[in-house]
Amino acid sequence: MKKGVKIALTVVLVGLAAAITFVDYSSVNRPIEFEEKAHARDTVVINRLIDIKDAEVAYRKEKGAYTNDFDTLINFVKNENKITVLKDFEVNDRHIDLIAGYKKSDLKIKESESFGITPDEAHAYIAVILEEAKASGDDSRIKEINRNILIPENRKDDEAWIKSQMVQNKYRRDTVATSYIVELYNDPNYPVDSLRYVPFGNGEEFVLVTNERGDLFEARVDFEVYMKGIDDQELANYLLRIKKSNQQLRRIPELDSEGKFKFYADGSRVETLIPCRIIGNAETPNNNAGNWPEK
Repeated sequence: MKKGVKIALTVVLVGLAAAITFVDYSSVNRPIEFEEKAHARDTVVINRLIDIKDAEVAYRKEKGAYTNDFDTLINFVKNENKITVLKDFEVNDRHIDLIAGYKKSDLKIKESESFGITPDEAHAYIAVILEEAKASGDDSRIKEINRNILIPENRKDDEAWIKSQMVQNKYRRDTVATSYIVELYNDPNYPVDSLRYVPFGNGEEFVLVTNERGDLFEARVDFEVYMKGIDDQELANYLLRIKKSNQQLRRIPELDSEGKFKFYADGSRVETLIPCRIIGNAETPNNNAGNWPEK
C-alpha cells in the first residue's frame, strides 16, 4: 500500500472513531443533560405555583372565596395588610366559666337555663367592661371580676400580688398590620407582579381556575410551555414517558362529531393526556396539593 493512501486511510479511520465516540457520548449524556435542565426549571415553576397557592389561601381567608383573576390576586398581595391582634391576657377554662356567669347575669338569663360562651366572646365581654369603666371612671365592676376570676382564695389578702394580676393591667389588644408581601414571602421586594407569569415561559401565564362557589381553585401550566427550547427531541421523549406513567397529567375528554364523549370498548372515556404541573383542584377537594412527587 502506498504511503499516501495509508495516511489517508488512517485519517479516515481516526475521524470515524472520533465520530463514533461522539455519538456514543451524546447518546448517553444528552438525556442526562436534558433531565438536569428540566429538573432545574421544574423546581422554579413548582415554587411559583406554591407562591400562588399561598396568595390564594390568604385571599380566601380575608375575602371568603378564591379568585380566578390574577389582577385581583396580585392587587390583594401588593396593597392589603394582614391584621394581627396581640394579646397580653389569655383566658383559661375557669375564667371562661366565671365570665359566662357574669354575662348570664347581665342578660338576665334564668339560673336554671344553660349558658356558655367561647374564648373570643369572653375576651369581647371583658373588653366592653373595660371600655365602660374608662368612660365612666367607675372600675368597681372590673375589680370585682378581677378578684373573683384571677385571685385564688389563698391570695385574696395579698394586695401587691392582686395588683399585679389585675385584668385591667394585663388585658391588652393591640393590632399590627403586616404587608401580605412580607407575611407570605418574607421579602418586601418579592416580584409579586410576576406571580402570573410562567418562569421560562416567554410571557405565558399560569391558568388560574376556581369552581362556581369559589371554594376550590387550581393553578396549572403544561410542561411543554416551560421546557421548550432545552432539547426538542428529548422533550418529546420525556413527555411520552410521563403519559405512559399516567401521572402528572391533565385530562381533556375527547368528543365525537355530535359533541358527546368518546368511549373505549371497555367503557372508559377517551381522553387527551397533557403532562402538566398543577396545584389545587377546581373540581375535587385535595387540600390544595401539587401533582409533583413528594421529596
